[in-house]
Amino acid sequence: ICSAMLRSPGRVSRAPRAQPVPAPGDRSMALQMLNDIIAELEFQLQGAPAAAGAKATTPAAAPQAAAAAAAATANLPAPPEAKAAAPDKGSKYTITDAKLVVGLLERVWPHPDGEKLFCEQVNVGEEEPRNIASGLRAHYAQHELEGRKVIIVANLRAISLLGFKSHGMVLCGVEQLPDGSEGRVEIIEPPESAAVGTVVEVEGLDGGQPLSESKMAKTKAFKYIAENLRVDAEGSVAWRGHRLLVDGVALRSPTVREGIAAEPHEEETGMASG
Repeated sequence: ICSAMLRSPGRVSRAPRAQPVPAPGDRSMALQMLNDIIAELEFQLQGAPAAAGAKATTPAAAPQAAAAAAAATANLPAPPEAKAAAPDKGSKYTITDAKLVVGLLERVWPHPDGEKLFCEQVNVGEEEPRNIASGLRAHYAQHELEGRKVIIVANLRAISLLGFKSHGMVLCGVEQLPDGSEGRVEIIEPPESAAVGTVVEVEGLDGGQPLSESKMAKTKAFKYIAENLRVDAEGSVAWRGHRLLVDGVALRSPTVREGIAAEPHEEETGMASG
């Protein structure tokens, strides 16, 4: 053993030793050989003992070991490619898919079976007024709503809310509290001069044809649209930064800032569709 070693001051070198060639696909042997190479190189460079349990492999033997490791891994199957993230199915819907119009609350009365609901008769410029139920009783008195102009989401399919058929939604600014609950709820106000039935425009976006009521219901498009409908720091209502306008005037919430633009959550209004 000693005759096979060369001595020099402060440095010990080991004679090259042939490395066994692992069988194709033998990953564990290939990895062990690579670890041996690293340990021996550290030994040669630092003059320190190789890592415990590492087999001696000299630099001269490194090419042979590397070739053996490559042979061992050559036939291993490639790792599967990561699947592409599924596209956000709501990303194809925009605020222009919703039909938002100016409405007038002509008549308002308490829902007989929903303590948080008002029933409203709303003129949206059609031949007949619409019936709409809103979860506003905790936020407004009846007389504060009658005769008031509002913004209506007008292409939602009619649903039954505790036996009252509601055909549309009153758009509100909703304060978000630090714990995630809702604070103030305020009606989004169009300009006082706006005519009933006026269609809301979106700043910076070309208006397209709104989705039909049936498609809105089938795709749940308004759910995705509403996720990006916000009240900004100045009280203006915007969708992804595009302000909503009527006659060139921004729609606003009177006092809600940095909130959402929607209606109170269904669980807070006692709503149940059927």
